[in-house]
Amino acid sequence: MLLVTVPNISEGRDLECVARVASSMSPHLLDVHSDPDHHRSVLTAAASPEEIEEAVVSLARSCIDDIDIRVHEGAHPRIGSLDVIPLLPRDREQYDAAVEVSLHLGKRLSALRLGVYRYDDQTRPLPSVRRSVRDGAPPDFGAFHPTAGSVCLGVRWPLVAFNVDLSPSAGRARAQAVAAEVRSDSIRALAFVLPRQQRLQVSMNLIDPEHVGIESAWRRVTAAARLFAAGDPVGAEVVGLVPRAALIGLSDELAALTRAREKVLEDRLPVTR
Repeated sequence: MLLVTVPNISEGRDLECVARVASSMSPHLLDVHSDPDHHRSVLTAAASPEEIEEAVVSLARSCIDDIDIRVHEGAHPRIGSLDVIPLLPRDREQYDAAVEVSLHLGKRLSALRLGVYRYDDQTRPLPSVRRSVRDGAPPDFGAFHPTAGSVCLGVRWPLVAFNVDLSPSAGRARAQAVAAEVRSDSIRALAFVLPRQQRLQVSMNLIDPEHVGIESAWRRVTAAARLFAAGDPVGAEVVGLVPRAALIGLSDELAALTRAREKVLEDRLPVTR
C-alpha cells in the first residue's frame, strides 16, 4: 500500500528553514511549494504507511524545533507550526487503513506535546475544525504546545489547491464577492490580499476534482469576476501536485499558465511492486 500525505507547515518566507524542515521527510518527499504572503509551505510525500508515519513524526519534531507559532503572521489561517496533515488513500479499499494510521499517528504526535484535532471530509471537514478551534474546543489528543501549537490530522481524498489572481485594482470587497459566488459543495474559496507579491487572490480548494477541475473553476471565477466588475483574472497557479482527473478539459492556455500538466501526482509516485 502506498500512502500519500500533504503536510502544510507555517513557514513560507525563510526558504532555508523550509528546506531544512522538508528534508526531514526524505527520501519520500515529492514536492515543496512555498508562499511568502500565506507564510506557508505545502509538502507532498508518498511511501508505505509505516514509512509515512515515521516521516511525519520526524517532520513534527523538526517543526517544533524550527518554527515558533507565537511570532508567525500570514494570510492563511493556522493553528500550529505543523498546521495540517492530510493522509490521502488512493482508493476506497485503502481508506480504513489510512484512518488507522491517522489514529496511531495522532497518539504519537500528542506524545511530542502537540495538540491534535482530527478531521475528515465525510463527517468533520477541516473548515469546521478550524471554527471549533477558534471557539475554544480542546484537542482530541494532547494539548496546545507552547511554541508549536496544534495540528489538524485527518484522512481525505486528493483535492486541488488552485489560486486565481484578480487585478489588484478590483479591491478586497470585489474579491470576497467573487469567492462567495464560486463557493459550493465542490469548491472552498477565500479571498486574500497578498501585499508582498502585489496580488489579489481567490484561493480555492477543489474538493471534487473529477467533476469540478481546474478549467471549470477558472471559468467560474472568470464569470463571477465579470459579474462583480472585477475584470478578467490576470493569473493562476496550482499549489503542490494535482490528481490527473483535475486536468480533464484543461485548455492549453491554462495548462501553460499553471504548468499543471507538469505537476500530476500520479506521475511523481514511486513505482511499487
